[in-house]
Amino acid sequence: MANTFFNVASLGLSVRITEKLSKGAKRRWGILAYAFTALQVISQTRSFRAHIMINGEKIKVKTVQIAVGNGRFYGGGMAVAEDATIDDQRLDLYSLELKSWWQLFPLLWRLPQGQHGNLAWVRTLEGEHIEIRTRKKQEINTDGEIITATPAIFRVIPQSLGVFVPRNSLFQLEEKKRPK
Repeated sequence: MANTFFNVASLGLSVRITEKLSKGAKRRWGILAYAFTALQVISQTRSFRAHIMINGEKIKVKTVQIAVGNGRFYGGGMAVAEDATIDDQRLDLYSLELKSWWQLFPLLWRLPQGQHGNLAWVRTLEGEHIEIRTRKKQEINTDGEIITATPAIFRVIPQSLGVFVPRNSLFQLEEKKRPK
């Protein structure tokens, strides 16, 4: 059975955060709740091996988290990639290949801006079709809900979402100004 997602799917650390994070904590602490929860669960999160197939290239990783994004932001304001947009017809992927828990600290400042890709322990990739396989099943969080597990195939389905815009909206006025 195929599961679809709109914005971001992730596995590893983010699944543990989703399981532990309460709605009350999100309401009370906002974006800080994600950072606090990440610090709580990182010591219990084990790295896993994954095989990523992207753009015809097979890549083996040992990671604590993989995120695949169609859009830019997710999970309390984290960014998948600095230049990601919901309509660029590509998927952005990052893999956190941490060797030590202290490497999480620079991520707390860089992930919200999408500037984590220049860290040596963060792998970034992009493509229209991504396959992820793991020896042991890894649960997958899609748009904030844990609904499936590996193996997984991610692909872009262009123009698959219709959006209704009211007449004379700001969006329509801006579209009329753009050269065609």
